[in-house]
Parts: sequence; C-alpha cells; structure tokens
Amino acid sequence: MLLSSTSVLRVGYVGWKGYNLTRTENINDKLVDPKTGLYNTAGALKMNSAFGTITYLATDAIANYNALQTEFKKTLGSGLTLQASYTYSKMLSDSDSTSNRVTDNTGTGYVSLNPLFPMWDYGLGAYNQKHTFVLNGLYDLPFDKFLTGRFLKAAVGGWALNGIWQYGTGIPLNINTGFNNSGNGDPTQPDRPNIKSGFSNNPTSGVTSGCAGVPAGQPLGTPDRWFDPCAFELAPAGTLVTPATVGKDTVIGPGTNQVNIGLAKNFPVTERVKLQFRAEAFNLFNHAQFGVPNVLLFASNRTQVGTGGSITITQGGGGLGGRNIQLGLKLTF
Repeated sequence: MLLSSTSVLRVGYVGWKGYNLTRTENINDKLVDPKTGLYNTAGALKMNSAFGTITYLATDAIANYNALQTEFKKTLGSGLTLQASYTYSKMLSDSDSTSNRVTDNTGTGYVSLNPLFPMWDYGLGAYNQKHTFVLNGLYDLPFDKFLTGRFLKAAVGGWALNGIWQYGTGIPLNINTGFNNSGNGDPTQPDRPNIKSGFSNNPTSGVTSGCAGVPAGQPLGTPDRWFDPCAFELAPAGTLVTPATVGKDTVIGPGTNQVNIGLAKNFPVTERVKLQFRAEAFNLFNHAQFGVPNVLLFASNRTQVGTGGSITITQGGGGLGGRNIQLGLKLTF
C-alpha cells in the first residue's frame, strides 16, 4: 500500500500446514503392563525382547504456522531511510525436527513422549516466536555539502551509517524430568514432569514458591531463576504424563534485544576499483542475551535438582553474547 510518495506499508498473512513430516522414535520401548497399568512392573515387556533400542524414522508428524506480517518503509530525505517490520505468529507441531530438537531448545533427542501416541506432543513448536520486531535505517552522512576541495571530499565525504534493532520474544523450552521416570526403557528419557495444582505451565513471572533445593521468594524471569522449577513435580513412577497435565514446549525462554550499527566508506582507487572500510559494532549497548535455562529438573533418585531454571551461559558462546566490534577492508573490482 503506497501511503505517499515516500511511504510504503505492507500487511500480509502467511500460513502453512505440513503433513507426513518426519520424527524419530524408539519403537521398542516397553508396553504398559496390562495388569498394573505401569511400565516398571514385570508385565511391561518390549515389543521384541530379542532386540534393544530400535530407532525408527516415522513420517506421520504434522505442523502448522500462522502469522501476521507488517512492513513500513519511509524515505525521509537528506539520505535517510527507515524501515520497520513486525510479525505476530504461532507455530504448532507434534515434532520439532527429524531429531526433534533445535539448537536453542535443549531437551532430549527424541521429544515423542509416547511413540504410539504422537499427538500427546502436539503443542507449541520449538521454532515458535510470538513477537518479532526489526527496525533498520541507512543514513548517508551529509559531510559532503560542507566540504570544499577534492582531497577533503575524498577523505571525509561519502560516509554512510546503518543500524538495525532486533527484538524478539523467546522460543519454547521442553521441560524434562532428567531421567526415565516411567521406566519404559526409552534411552533418550523423554519423560516430562507434572504441573502442580494451581501453577501455570509457563511459570516465568513472580517468585519461586519454594521446594527442596530451591528457596522460596527468588525473582523469576532472571538468569538466576528463569522459571520456577517448584511448579513441577514427578508423575508416579512407572507412568507417563498426559497432555492434560503438561505438554511439550510450554515454558517460554529468554528473548533477544540487540542493536547493531555499521559505519562504511568507499575509497575510489581507480575508475573500476574501490576500497571499502567498515567499522561494525554488534550488540552495541551490551544488552545481555541469555542462553537456555536448565530444563532437567530431577535426579535419578527422584530428588529436585537445585539448578533447575538457572541460566549459566549467554547466546553466542565464547563471550560472543556481549558487545563485539570489528573493522574490515573490502576491495571490489
């Protein structure tokens, strides 16, 4: 939509549905004991006791995505151009990838809680990011108009400043027990805990309620305690949780908030050859970009892990999550 000779607005809907997507699973987990309804009693047997783990690639997964996308571009004159874009979206799936995980969604390799019922895992996809906003601009610095002389114009003129601000809400995290609480023999331990009565399945605001190893009153939504691990409890040994208790990818992780800028200048060498100098700063304001909190909440002895919900790393690794400045030269011909 052309708002004026210098302004353009675009609004659109983007959506897709995927069928017959792949997921991996162990199809030789124990079947529930028909006498007890448990996986950890004598009658719970593997489909084929002659084999151990049998990894199977199924093509029965589904996913869908719906988004409102907007973009606004404005030329302000005097060499200044601004562009802003915003996306409001939601992704749902019962399997996040072939190996059922992505880099920022730590958990077990196989998210399918019960291989026989993949829809138990239908919920937010690991790629879901509800809000994303990007503002970028380009400004040709107006030194040229104040300069006289060929040398000064060549040395001081022709500089351009560009910048981009990126903001996005966090992606979902899959909460795990940390061990095979069900006893079904799945080597990837996809078991999830229950949600305690009265708690949100995304307990990232307020303070900790307190439990063994986790003091009460700790602020949530911080790197020390991103979510309240005390909101979760183990299901009875020998059982799997159902979607009615807690689903896949319910806790929303830390978001991103970063400003990058660059300053560039082209120096003509010959008519065809140019040398470009660039100075770039990433995460200019050194805003903390937190990594993923610990999502494994219990030890194999069924005790609460005191580090549940804590963040110990920043995104980027090796210190790259903070401010970084680089200088560069590029020869074009």
